[in-house]
Amino acid sequence: QIPQLVLSSVYPENHAYARMIGGDDQQLSNITLKDVCEFMDKYYTPDRATLIIAGGVSVEEASKSIQKWFGNLERRTPAARAKVAEVRVNKDRKTYDLDIERPIVSVAWALPAANTKEGEAAQFGIGQAFARVASAAARYDFAYPQVLGGQEAPVFAILIELKSLSKLDDALDFVWKAARQAHRGFDQGTWSQIEESKNRGKADLIRSLESLYSRTLTVAEKVQFDKEFDFDSNELYVFNELDKI
Repeated sequence: QIPQLVLSSVYPENHAYARMIGGDDQQLSNITLKDVCEFMDKYYTPDRATLIIAGGVSVEEASKSIQKWFGNLERRTPAARAKVAEVRVNKDRKTYDLDIERPIVSVAWALPAANTKEGEAAQFGIGQAFARVASAAARYDFAYPQVLGGQEAPVFAILIELKSLSKLDDALDFVWKAARQAHRGFDQGTWSQIEESKNRGKADLIRSLESLYSRTLTVAEKVQFDKEFDFDSNELYVFNELDKI
């Protein structure tokens, strides 16, 4: 229940990201086959599909297969997409009573859209903020980060499982200190340290593309959300990502 409670606490009612993707028990018990079919017919149209072919393939043979299997699909006009509104978070504290073994505190921040330069920079700093929380995780027994919502209005949350509520103020104090110091290291590193950090980032990107499944999903996400890269061009997206780093 906790991720859903975080979402509904941060996002306004009826926001596109205010609920978990799978829905809740009430929605799932009330949905009908007719509802599903109408939704598919309105939104799942051929012009919104992205077909990605990965692996050792022949471009010519692949093109023939695409024409064979997809060329005769009926063209339909899709329903308008729901606009994803920007999220602004007011400093607030909400408390919920749940039947769980230990108290959990979640601290959440709204982030800029992940497919903007500001959003990329913010998510780059997340690792620094969480590293400081993780270093003290043993004190609180457990801590982990989550990026909730979606690309266009993400929320970053740090969840800490407390040994008792008496540790709450200590945990919150530590999280706020970590957040205020998230930039440290980037502004103090030597040239060689910064270069090493960049190279590790490049290596992580290349490693993530080794798996065919991961490579396909990475490209699919870029095609859908990247605002800077022209996928109709002859440029190579991998080099574009490396240049960003």
